[in-house]
Amino acid sequence: MGVLIPDAEIAEIQSLYPYLKVKPLTGQQEQLVMFVMRGLSIPAAAEQAGYRSAEKARQIVKREDVQAIMSYLRERHFQDTRVTRDLLTGMLFEAHSKSETATEEVMCIRELGKMHEIYPDSKRNLVETNTKGEVTNIKQVRRMSDEELLKLAGGQLSLNPEDEFKDVEGEVIDG
Repeated sequence: MGVLIPDAEIAEIQSLYPYLKVKPLTGQQEQLVMFVMRGLSIPAAAEQAGYRSAEKARQIVKREDVQAIMSYLRERHFQDTRVTRDLLTGMLFEAHSKSETATEEVMCIRELGKMHEIYPDSKRNLVETNTKGEVTNIKQVRRMSDEELLKLAGGQLSLNPEDEFKDVEGEVIDG
């Protein structure tokens, strides 16, 4: 016999018998099912489970009770597969440790920072500063409408050519 499936995985199959109302499999059949579930071809799974004939293994895998077990395990596997922040963090740390260049390392670090909200949200900050009436950078000024710019300047401006223009002291400037 080849590599054995861990007891916890065999226990998982055994816990399904009453739930699925199927007759218990032999230990060798349980091994076969788990090797097939891991993605081995039936001949390879048969060899690992200790079967002399791949045809015998095919017959076992085609049985209705075995198909019910395998179907349930597949469904549960897909339902249990969830992407979480912890999973992504682990993946990013692994990518970081395998990165070959400093650029790749920095990209992983930035992604971790974004995912864990270490960096301030720039869009939210722009909205907050604009609602307070404070300007902290030139990009905000470039995005402002004429009315907002006038309000920021604290005065009123008339672009009517017939209006008088006054200098800083309030005297009329001749056009």
